[in-house]
Amino acid sequence: MITEKTEKSNVVKNPNAITFVLAFLVSILLLFTSNCGQINKLRKPKDLLSDSIVTVENLKQIQEKLWFYNHKHIVIEGYFMGWGTRDCHFVANFCIPRTRSDWAFRDLNDTCIYITGGLPPNVSLFDRMDRNKLIRMQAIVHKVKGNRMFLEYVNAVMIEEY
Repeated sequence: MITEKTEKSNVVKNPNAITFVLAFLVSILLLFTSNCGQINKLRKPKDLLSDSIVTVENLKQIQEKLWFYNHKHIVIEGYFMGWGTRDCHFVANFCIPRTRSDWAFRDLNDTCIYITGGLPPNVSLFDRMDRNKLIRMQAIVHKVKGNRMFLEYVNAVMIEEY
């Protein structure tokens, strides 16, 4: 009788088995909750189909139908503003910069928004001479809490002005 109780208590009190089970449960829990409430940063598919990219004229067009443009790839023309936001009139529901490397983009109607996730080629956030360079940018529209929006940079090309 005494040996049976000792054997049962050894099985229950085995610290290695309990530690393993707890670690396994915690890892499963973390796996399922790790992205809760966050935007997946790099949602850029390798091969973008041309019909999955929507061309927009201005930021107000996105703002008015944010529910439609959410998570869509868009193409828009405007100006790289870098960190120079003195002449910017931001859209009503814009997000504040999400990272220190976010930069301002001004559409052709002089409305601005912050861009996160990359820079157009051959520009610097620090160089004032790079401000107001005309670009054609592809980005992903993101709607976040409070019906606010930001754009995630995908790529851009410089447009030469004549």
